Parts: sequence; C-alpha cells; structure tokens
Amino acid sequence: MKAWALAALAALLGLQPGAALEPGNSATCTGPIKKILLIRRKPGTTPAQFRDYYENHHVPLALKLLGPFMLDYRRNYAQPADPTATGAARGTMDDDVVTEIWFRDRAAMEAMYAQVRRPEIHAQIAADEEKFMDRPANRSVTVDECRTRP
Repeated sequence: MKAWALAALAALLGLQPGAALEPGNSATCTGPIKKILLIRRKPGTTPAQFRDYYENHHVPLALKLLGPFMLDYRRNYAQPADPTATGAARGTMDDDVVTEIWFRDRAAMEAMYAQVRRPEIHAQIAADEEKFMDRPANRSVTVDECRTRP
C-alpha cells in the first residue's frame, strides 16, 4: 500500500504513523480483506438525517442484497470537531462515515461486486444511495489490515 494511504488511514484511526498499519513492530498482517469507503452526506442533509437513513434504510437493503458475501459490515461515523483542540488534533474531515466491509477473501469481494454489477441490483443500490449520499465525493480503497498489539 502506498505510504500516503497508510498515513491517511493511520490518521483516521488516530494511530501514530507506522504503529499498526505497516508491517514490522510485531505487526500481524494476515486475515480477511477489507474495503474501506469514505462517504459524504448529500448536501442539505444533516448528520443526524444521514445516519438515520443509512442505518434504518440503506443497511437493511445492503444486507438483503449483498449480506451473504460480507464477513462484517461496520460504519464509523465522524464525530464533530473538538473546539478546544488545535491543528490536526481537532479531528475534522470532509467525510461523514468510514464504512468497512470485510470479506473472507478476495474471491468473496469479487463475487459481491459481480452481484453489484447486475443491472437490477445496481439500480436498487444507486437509487437508494442518491437519497442520502454525495455519491461523486465518495472514495474507497481495498486494504490489508495490519495490527500491532501494545
């Protein structure tokens, strides 16, 4: 993985650079494959409305259509900036949620994306995302997770 991507993920997770994302330092870099999505809410949508829609409408739809391919499906909602902090410690980012989709292996991930490419599945997911996401602003990366236990 590129150094800038490791640094960005470490910052998102609040880790010291290299502490848990780079091999070495007794890191364990085996296990399931993970897709990380950085998602923004649709303009005019409050964080509360975004979260409510995601959890109560989109998650059930995603699980119904794609759940069998997933090992785990996590949403990490950004908290408001700490007004007492300064600089990078303030904790701001443009995205509203960091979504993690875990797969047993690359084949399971590819099978899910093959399902997503089916026109009838893609249409349902895209129509639902249009209701609450700023789809052009969303980004994703596939990662190998490395852990370092303190």
